[in-house]
Amino acid sequence: STPATAATVREGGRVVIPVGQQINDDVYVFGGQAELHGTVDGDLVVLGGQVDVTGAVTRDLFVAGGNVTVSGPVGGTVRVTGGNLVVQGNVGRDLLFGGGALILREAGGKLRQISAGEVFFGA
Repeated sequence: STPATAATVREGGRVVIPVGQQINDDVYVFGGQAELHGTVDGDLVVLGGQVDVTGAVTRDLFVAGGNVTVSGPVGGTVRVTGGNLVVQGNVGRDLLFGGGALILREAGGKLRQISAGEVFFGA
């Protein structure tokens, strides 16, 4: 049989994973404000009002939040439901979004092209 693995859970009014910290596990974050500046070697699941992902996620990113900014790289699929989503980082697979405004930008600020995967919009 395969042993069960536990995930890393972080919660609070403001949850920060700082630069230089690497978590080798799936991470679940519950907080009013969530910031990832380090690295998650696994999936990242976030429920928060303000979500900023500047660090790296090696697999999938799942977010339910009011305002979401993804400027770090995501190795897998990004799935977001929320008010607004800004994507500046590289997305390795698909982008699924249901919410208000979606903005795709290059790091320099110009709008970016989708070169791989698919983008799905939902109301």
